[in-house]
Amino acid sequence: MHPSEFPQQPSNPNQLKADIRKVIERFLAGCEVSLMVPLYDKEVHDACVAEAHRRGCFSKGDLTDTTLDRYIPMGVIMASATLSTIPRLETKAFMALFTALAVHVDDISSHNVEPLRRFTQNFLLRQPQGHPFLDAFAGMISDFPNHFDPLVSQIMLTSSLDFVTGQLMEHNLKGTPISTHAGQYADYVRLSSGLAHCYALSPFPRDLPVQSYIQALPELLTYTNNVNDVLSFYKEEMAGEQINRVTSLSKCHKISKIEVLQRITDQTIEAYTQASKMIKEIGRPEAYQAFRALIQGHVVFYACSRYRLDEIFGFNLEGLSRPQSNEQLPLAEESG
Repeated sequence: MHPSEFPQQPSNPNQLKADIRKVIERFLAGCEVSLMVPLYDKEVHDACVAEAHRRGCFSKGDLTDTTLDRYIPMGVIMASATLSTIPRLETKAFMALFTALAVHVDDISSHNVEPLRRFTQNFLLRQPQGHPFLDAFAGMISDFPNHFDPLVSQIMLTSSLDFVTGQLMEHNLKGTPISTHAGQYADYVRLSSGLAHCYALSPFPRDLPVQSYIQALPELLTYTNNVNDVLSFYKEEMAGEQINRVTSLSKCHKISKIEVLQRITDQTIEAYTQASKMIKEIGRPEAYQAFRALIQGHVVFYACSRYRLDEIFGFNLEGLSRPQSNEQLPLAEESG
């Protein structure tokens, strides 16, 4: 199929916004969550900054010309929202910094993946990574057992190494024509590069028996991967990004990106429903509370300004890094 024959997105930006909004509203209703203005936790912020200084994250290096400061608020929002059932401030600060570093690595890998090529080898051999941010990231994934269940820590460590490899895979895909038979490849890269295992498991308290939630892990992975695709699509589309799962699936299945989003939404709602039933059936209220924190917390994270959802729903996120109230955003009623 010639590239010009692929299904096209609506040329009218307002129509595109309306289509994306309908998909998001259906996702929110199906997963029983609300799009909310982030509640900024200054205590977690200060603890995260202290942890970043302790790990040498603010030293100058050659990896990027930006600083970690701009990423810390996103890490704080993610940790505060998804780890609301975790009592330890140290764990929230840890995951806030982990997220800030991961988002930073994701951004810089778009133009410079060279420092990542030896990351896993250096990690296994306990060699320096050559940059303070990467050294800090390597140190953090070694410290998972200090914050999470031993089995969960092993899973999160593996996911973190896969994340780095996933950045390299996405980089190597640039400029490569997408085969119409490679439908599963896009899903595989997304699972590898999205840190889904880390964010699916981190909300569950360390002292909670793993048996009370681990069987729902496949569905939780589907949710954490898909919520990214649904809620970050508008930002990526406006930026003209083409190396992403939605674009790849659109080309593979010869359908529009909006249709891909609709399918992903259906899959996400089904995964949420099954995971909810499973965790309820096991009967540990603490596990279900952590599950709900995970589900709602991810949506709160994507409401931050990086993902430009304010342009779709018409709310204002001015002053992301200052404390603000947690209020539900006004969603228009769906027509027809």
